[in-house]
Amino acid sequence: MNAVNTIDTGSVRSHEQRLSRTGTMRVASKHRPLHLESGDCLDDASLAYEVFGPLYTDSVVLICHALTGDAHVTRQNAEDRPGWWETLVGPGKAIDTERYTVICSNVLGGCSGSTGPTSPMPSSGQPFGPSFPRVTIGDMVEAQRRLVDALGYTRGITVIGGSIGGFQALEWVRRFPHKIAAAAVIAAGTSLSPFGIAFNTIGRKVIRSDPNFRGGRYTQDLPPADGLAAARQLAHLTYRTSSAFDKRFGRRTVQARHPDALAGDRFEVQSYLDYKGRRTASRTTALC
Repeated sequence: MNAVNTIDTGSVRSHEQRLSRTGTMRVASKHRPLHLESGDCLDDASLAYEVFGPLYTDSVVLICHALTGDAHVTRQNAEDRPGWWETLVGPGKAIDTERYTVICSNVLGGCSGSTGPTSPMPSSGQPFGPSFPRVTIGDMVEAQRRLVDALGYTRGITVIGGSIGGFQALEWVRRFPHKIAAAAVIAAGTSLSPFGIAFNTIGRKVIRSDPNFRGGRYTQDLPPADGLAAARQLAHLTYRTSSAFDKRFGRRTVQARHPDALAGDRFEVQSYLDYKGRRTASRTTALC
């Protein structure tokens, strides 16, 4: 049930051959390149995906993940590792995997199985690194559209997502309204505000300022983990209001346990941000 298959969307196959619970779908080839909004082009690109619940139903839910998410939205079985949206997706839950066919894919440009900066270039076999082309929300959605079509789902799709997943949901409605039955857009709008752009600009500058970044040509053994963690901490300040921080943390202190923490007691909010930063740095990459 968890076999990985690599499939070319340009080929014609039966449903049984085309679909598995977990797979990698080729969404661009030399015969069917993916033209990006930047003007660049990918002639070899794949998306990692997972399908939850029955393989075929009349109700299909496409879930678009947030910036640091991946295709593993919930467990496939009792022995599986937890997904990132277990509270909402699963048997008997709001997105009921006993009733709906649920699809989630890692975005184009991601680092969890989909083609991105860490993927090898077809020409050399070396990672794209900083030469990977700029990817937009529209590019992500076009790649997803090719994936969903190849899986056999062409209409009546409910699309749901939060943060950049919400932007993707909006783009699905804008580009392919004939395919969408309903959409749920969470923590996203039609455009990013100047305030949001400013925070993103500072976050990227923090990552680039890490000495290990090396112009984007860092190694897996020595990544810019400190810069990435600090950028995540900065971004997290935009996810909650000042009053929400007051209510959750106040001025409570905790005993520092992490080796990188300052000696002695620290504020609980500092410990929380340290955890968020370390977790992000351990599960994603700076260029992605």
